[in-house]
Amino acid sequence: MLNVRNVDRFLYAMRLHDDQLKDISARFQAEMKKGLSSESNAAAAVKMLPTHVRSTPDGTEKGQCLALDLGGSKFKVLQVKVREGMGIRRGGVEIEEKIYPLPKELLSGRGTELFDHVSESLKDFMCEKNISLEQKHPLGFTFSFPCEQSSLNQGLLLSWSKNYRVRGLQGKDVVQALREATDRTGGMDVEVLAMVNDTVATMMTCGFDDRYCEVGLIVGEYILEHWHQCVLHGGASSTLILVEGDEGRMCVNTEWGAFGDDGALDDYLTEFDRDLDSASRNPGKQLFEKMVSGMYLGELVRLVVLKMAKRGLLFDGCVSDALRTKGKITTAHVAAMEEYKNGLSNTEEILTDLGLTPSPDDCIAVQHVSTIVSFRSSNLVAAGLAAILSRIKQNRNLRTLRITVGVDGTVYKTHRQYPKRLHKVVRRLHPECQVRFVLSDSGSSKAKSGPGNSSRSTTGITKATGQYGVGGGVCVCVCALILSSFISNILLHLLLVSQVDETLCPFKLSQEQLYLVKARMRAGLEAGLKSKGPSAIKMLPSFVYRTPDGTERGKYLALDLGGTNFRAMLVTFKKGLQQSTRLNHKIYTIPLEIMQGTGEELFDHIAECVSDFLDYMGMKNVRLPAGFTFSFPCEQTSIDTGTLVSWTKGFKATDCEGHDVVNMLREAIKRRNEFELDIVAVVNDTVGTMMSCAYEDPQCEIGMIAGTGSNVCYMEDLKNIEKTEQGRKEGTPGGEKDKQADGAKRKKKEEEQKMCINTEWGGLGDDGSLDDIITPYDIEVNRTSINPGKQRFEKLTSGMYLGEIVRHVLLDLTRGGLLFRGHVTEALKTPGIFQTKYLSQIESDRLALLQVRAILQQLGLDSTCDDSITVKEVCGAVSHRAAQLCGAGMAAVVDKIRENRGLDRLDITVGVDGALYKLHPHFSGVLRDTARALAPQCNVTFMPSEEGSGKGAALITAVARQRQEIETMNRSLRPGSERLLGLDGGKMRHHDAPKHLCGDNRRMQAPLDDEKSLIMKIDKYLYSMRFSDETLRDIMQQFRRELVKGLGRDTNPTAALKMLPTFVRSIPDGSEKGDFIALDLGGSNFRILRVKVSHEKKQTVQMESQIYDTPEDIIHGSGTRLFDHVAECLGDFMEKQKIKDKKLPVGFTFSFPCQQTKLDEGFLITWTKRFKTGGVEGMDVVKLLNKAIKKRGDYDADIMAVVNDTVGTMMTCGFDDQRCEVGIIIGTGTNACYMEELRNIDLVEGDEGRMCVNTEWGAFGDDGRLEDIRTEFDREIDRGSLNPGKQLFEKMVSGMYMGELVRLILVKMAREGMLFEGRITPELLTKGKLETKHISAIEKSKEGLSKAREILTRLGVEPSTDDCIAVQHVCTVVSFRSANLIAAALAGILIEAKGEQRRGTTPNHCRHRWISLQDAPTVSDNNIRDKIKIYARRLHKAVRRLVPDTDVRFLLSESGSGKGAAMVTAVAYRLAEQSRQIAQILSEFRLTTEQLLEVKKRMRTEIQNGPFKEHSGLCYCENAANL
Repeated sequence: MLNVRNVDRFLYAMRLHDDQLKDISARFQAEMKKGLSSESNAAAAVKMLPTHVRSTPDGTEKGQCLALDLGGSKFKVLQVKVREGMGIRRGGVEIEEKIYPLPKELLSGRGTELFDHVSESLKDFMCEKNISLEQKHPLGFTFSFPCEQSSLNQGLLLSWSKNYRVRGLQGKDVVQALREATDRTGGMDVEVLAMVNDTVATMMTCGFDDRYCEVGLIVGEYILEHWHQCVLHGGASSTLILVEGDEGRMCVNTEWGAFGDDGALDDYLTEFDRDLDSASRNPGKQLFEKMVSGMYLGELVRLVVLKMAKRGLLFDGCVSDALRTKGKITTAHVAAMEEYKNGLSNTEEILTDLGLTPSPDDCIAVQHVSTIVSFRSSNLVAAGLAAILSRIKQNRNLRTLRITVGVDGTVYKTHRQYPKRLHKVVRRLHPECQVRFVLSDSGSSKAKSGPGNSSRSTTGITKATGQYGVGGGVCVCVCALILSSFISNILLHLLLVSQVDETLCPFKLSQEQLYLVKARMRAGLEAGLKSKGPSAIKMLPSFVYRTPDGTERGKYLALDLGGTNFRAMLVTFKKGLQQSTRLNHKIYTIPLEIMQGTGEELFDHIAECVSDFLDYMGMKNVRLPAGFTFSFPCEQTSIDTGTLVSWTKGFKATDCEGHDVVNMLREAIKRRNEFELDIVAVVNDTVGTMMSCAYEDPQCEIGMIAGTGSNVCYMEDLKNIEKTEQGRKEGTPGGEKDKQADGAKRKKKEEEQKMCINTEWGGLGDDGSLDDIITPYDIEVNRTSINPGKQRFEKLTSGMYLGEIVRHVLLDLTRGGLLFRGHVTEALKTPGIFQTKYLSQIESDRLALLQVRAILQQLGLDSTCDDSITVKEVCGAVSHRAAQLCGAGMAAVVDKIRENRGLDRLDITVGVDGALYKLHPHFSGVLRDTARALAPQCNVTFMPSEEGSGKGAALITAVARQRQEIETMNRSLRPGSERLLGLDGGKMRHHDAPKHLCGDNRRMQAPLDDEKSLIMKIDKYLYSMRFSDETLRDIMQQFRRELVKGLGRDTNPTAALKMLPTFVRSIPDGSEKGDFIALDLGGSNFRILRVKVSHEKKQTVQMESQIYDTPEDIIHGSGTRLFDHVAECLGDFMEKQKIKDKKLPVGFTFSFPCQQTKLDEGFLITWTKRFKTGGVEGMDVVKLLNKAIKKRGDYDADIMAVVNDTVGTMMTCGFDDQRCEVGIIIGTGTNACYMEELRNIDLVEGDEGRMCVNTEWGAFGDDGRLEDIRTEFDREIDRGSLNPGKQLFEKMVSGMYMGELVRLILVKMAREGMLFEGRITPELLTKGKLETKHISAIEKSKEGLSKAREILTRLGVEPSTDDCIAVQHVCTVVSFRSANLIAAALAGILIEAKGEQRRGTTPNHCRHRWISLQDAPTVSDNNIRDKIKIYARRLHKAVRRLVPDTDVRFLLSESGSGKGAAMVTAVAYRLAEQSRQIAQILSEFRLTTEQLLEVKKRMRTEIQNGPFKEHSGLCYCENAANL
């Protein structure tokens, strides 16, 4: 007798538990991700086909259309009418349909024959229903086969299914085939507007009644899944990038029936699945469908029953011919056998019809077989559906998800138990999702329609019960209804766009308006230079007479007051072949009460801050020359005086306007009486910006601020500045000596003398000159500002006001009902809530609408996708106008300079600073383009400034000090002597200088100057790769924020840094011992080590290792092949070590991002480093390796730990020094790990102790955080990589890419004629020809230039000495940037590890930090020391500069990733052994039940025998009779 349990054992492989279902769900999710990417879609089994259906009907549709349904053994034509004024949701839908048979010969005939039949049937339907043949009719086409769509009305057939084998259509557009067929039939006018799959129709139908319906599922003869996918920006993990665009959503046809075709389900396929597949028409394809769909369930049951009968387990071993016949058991039979009451009788009847004589036990067994097969089907469908729900939830970054699934299909409808099982499993796998299932029912049309008959029904979208949406025949016509929805939506959208455009029209400036702004700016500049007459543009002399010439050196104090913060800086200039600058600074807050208090309080606060800074730097007793950056309009009569004209930027300190701010600061310093300062210069931040850039580029003679404020300065000819005494003298030469001077010499001197003018151009328009371009929103912003009527140009262009302009526009549009559903929130009415930084974020090309909506939600603005688009347009219009106005003003300035100098063409550089210019994605480009368009005779280069207010102020101080020294020297000469030192524009002339100042060094100076000039030229060319400490600190803080984000459970899904817990809780403590195996897989080589840790006199480590190749075909093959290869190599190693009979603890270094839930488990998140092995992402790599080892069967291994190579590096160094708490890899790839407090890691349970966290920092910047520092070369590297948009930080710093970065730079420089006389060889154009090891060789201090020549010669280039110097410097810049970026990220980790930022306090003393560093594997062992001397020294220096209060020591790891895995295993082994010993000791305290009963017995005996002298203090109440 065969009972149910025996059937369960026989079919154990079909009974899936929840862990297996979650595993399948994870695999399917990985396949979905693969299918959504244009890069991996070709190799994906799940094709994730875009349908180009972007919305559901909203009930406003009207009109009529035709619909065709082709997808089964019959063909259906429908007419759908939506009555005007009623719409879909109000029951105004009228449907007529007719079903036409499809002859079998058409299913395997030619495509033209099939579509001719469809076309003729359509014409017959139209004639029968008296539908006009002359009138044009919209047509929707439901075509239920896999198609690749590039638009809604186009679809290329990928493959046939469901017994269709029509010839000549595969790979062709089926919509075009239908059009051609209707043309051949003739006599009718139809336009095919949409083609959809029946699953889409199911989802859309159910969506009529339930707006949460975003998934469609068909479980019938075949099985399909559709869902709405948010279309985010390309590169993100949740992105649909098979189609162009990044706005809105789109329905995706998963075609999940092919899941497993690539082997992903091989371990879940049973022998019955394989038998069924091999006998099918498409072996090896649609494997998931064959496991779950109605077409195959009955056949699976037949195969199981047949095998059981052959084994004598059923029917006493009797097998009938019918049971042997394919297709004799159908899915309808399966459903009948599983019926609750009649199931057994149905089973008996079905088996009897098959010529069998079943016993009652046979019937029970066969019924249970049917249950297991159909249960597996519902479980697998639930696992796939759970993966889709997980993805939707992740896309939206939600904790819980409310969603409805529209379902159709014969299995779901006819099998009564199937829906309950499906629903239950889905909710069990996804408990955090509120999932509702809605059946797509066919309504009355189904009952009335038959083959060859037509039916007519007037129906609403819901049934009489109001429970379900239309389905069956009606759902087929949904595609047609969508058309009218699209038309309605388009008309509404066009109306909205028209009204928004009308509102934004005043912000769009024509070319003529921009030329007018330029002319008015030019007139304002000229008027401001005159000594008399009013001018809105103040044109303030700065008394800065020249830009730096590179001779500046020494230490200078720079003080910067320009906003809510005050900054004190110590700037050191060093002179040498390469100029270098060092900057130390400290930032102090200016409280609001001081900003708007008295002037004395403000300057006393500044003096207090300066005192603290000097104390901090240990320089309180040194009298330093100082420059004071004072970023407010000042009238200057000399470089060290500045009378405040008016406050801006929110300052209102009393008794300051009209007073000398330098004198006020000097008085405050005197009152403090703690230190002395030599305040040499008072500087505007704009002038400082110009000077800092001029230090790098001698052509820089303009400075610009485009940030909170807006301003420009430039070098003006002194003779044109009438308001200065010098200008008046130069303009009107007088005196006998001047008249007697040489005319030509005097003229040259006048031409060369210049002064920097601070234009204060923000005042343009204060006289009404801009009234014609000012909008009502500008007027409102001006009215509510703290200085109405002033700084009108600044209020149109600066970051302080752009956000407020946008807020007023949004408020106006909302009041007009064009935004936020007309709902004006309190947030929108709040001044200042819409900061300019939001413009930069919203306008980012990388930001999709969901993220725009998230920003608006932060501001309390609940927006739709249309709202987000409108907000984006408003932000774009306001910022675009601001950039254009600045460009027009800049054109006026550069044209004036060109005309001053009488040049036909001017080449000039503008130094720019300010968050608006640097952070806004489009401002800089529009500014540049506008300036060049309005000043075509000027070649204007914009150069971002680093440390303009600090470094610039120090440079002005240095230049002014040089001028003072020269003037003092001139005055000290005896009367009548010839002047020894001359000032030509403030620069020293060699021919006038004393001999001892020039000497014989003149002959040596020329080549040095040439080399220095070349290096400066390259520095200018690669300025975007050279970072100041301020920029590095900003990167450090951004990294730290991402790090904290990655540690949070709620924020981790959207974090670029995944902060993966490693479950390594301790570093080696020196007590480890044993024999261990370490596997190291992380590149093209696979390494195996045997590590013996012993304790004799001291702890020693012995290592033996062997390297095995990992061929390319395995790297890009299947996961099974990869792990079989690893298992084979391990077997070979153990054979050679003669340890095959031992079961040694194994540590597995797997150098790819993994999600771990315990130490010996790691699920691969994504491949990196060129690996593209299929079927591994989302899988546990330890499980895969164990499976491969078990399959071999010739040895055994205990894999105790899977670790990342970075963790291995830290553990290796931790073995030598237990203070090592951070590990970093800088090699082919880059990564870092560190020991974090468990209480800070939300991703794992518990808050006691620590755990090593794998940061996976190579992905830093994948969310766009590094866009402002990435260069065109970085973007080109990324585009040509295997994973565009990912691992962006790694691509900027790691060894895999540095050589290629240098090559791209050299190619561009050669093309521009800067290298190799413009010659480019094929070798130089070949990707990968320049490697990182070449960069290391070229950078060597001694033989670097000869190595450069040797390497370039191998590339076919004949380099000059200058070429070699230039190439060497390019290498230096690239590797320097790498070291700096690594240092910034590492500093972020050190700050986070200290924890003071999180606690809000700064400790006086920081604990020591030892950092393990694994060097680049691209460098051979002989070169490691040289590499350390160059790269590592830069890294160490930068880290210590960024975190000066941390004692950092770097340890170089040898064999880190391999030995480290062994160390992790050793620690795990030690902890396990300790736990075992503790358990053994405690086991003596654990009493069995028998022992406790014995104690009870003895206690009872003692009590009965009377009092005992020694007792344990127990007392109780006893019956008196017993005493």
